[in-house]
Amino acid sequence: MILLNSFQAFQSLLNYIEADSQIDSDSWEVSDVLSLSNTDKEITKHTGGLTVDPAVWQDWKEIITNILNNEHYSKLKSSDNYQLTREQALKAMSYFLNDRYWKKKPNMLLTEVVSDLYSILQTEDLEKSDVWKEWLSSVNRSLSFKEIFE
Repeated sequence: MILLNSFQAFQSLLNYIEADSQIDSDSWEVSDVLSLSNTDKEITKHTGGLTVDPAVWQDWKEIITNILNNEHYSKLKSSDNYQLTREQALKAMSYFLNDRYWKKKPNMLLTEVVSDLYSILQTEDLEKSDVWKEWLSSVNRSLSFKEIFE
């Protein structure tokens, strides 16, 4: 089983939304990511994938593989002891994007999310920031997701 710590999962989130925002920076919204990464079996049974858009899961796995194979990211340690599966990390991303961005501005562009997160990372210590507290709350919620896709 592949496991990530909180920092690695957060970096996966950053890499994923940054890559997605480059697809169509003028129209790709948080709601698009949330809907396409949905893992609800009642919905995904109609798509033939593990997520509403099966490509989302493939992209997510590739990003995580790159994070874990990157010497810098593989050494990242977090002060909490969370260990997340890839599936839980995907859920944490959904919870975080939903709570921090979508609930406040449903049509927010991913480029705005990327800008917000990077501006915080450049000016604050991540582990002391509100972003990190929100992230850990999302991580904690995601731990109840026990399904393993493959």
